[in-house]
Amino acid sequence: MLRENTLPPDMVQRVVDKFIVLDFLKALAAQNPGKVSLTPVKDIYSSGDRLNFDAPQSGYASMLVVNLANTGEVQLLDAQIAGSGSHVFKLTDLEVVKPFGADHLVVVSTNAPIDAVAAALAGPGVDASRFLRLLEERLDGTDSAVAIQPLYTRERGQ
Repeated sequence: MLRENTLPPDMVQRVVDKFIVLDFLKALAAQNPGKVSLTPVKDIYSSGDRLNFDAPQSGYASMLVVNLANTGEVQLLDAQIAGSGSHVFKLTDLEVVKPFGADHLVVVSTNAPIDAVAAALAGPGVDASRFLRLLEERLDGTDSAVAIQPLYTRERGQ
């Protein structure tokens, strides 16, 4: 059964923009896939589940870790800028909470300068369309590795 769309039109556009940037990132990942892990491994995580996300060090000078949220917002989780010293990125004992849906944890490793991207993402409310423009300016045609980890969540019992 179909229901009337109850999402505001601007939210629908933000979610569409998220999947556009995801397609761009998938194309980069197909050329040079990065590595990440999400444990325990599940197809769908339920509210209250606990999980760990790891992004190992790469041979690149810089690394950007973001969450492409199900709302279309881009959330900066970590930025390692060339010269700042790289380290393994870990999120441990995360708990699945609302809002539920399809998030995507993304790691971009590159030798290209990403300080401007990190600075923009450090501000509030960065959407996927702006993130895509920043990535295109900095990464198009560069040697970069991209890892994408889908994170599908729902209310327990659904």
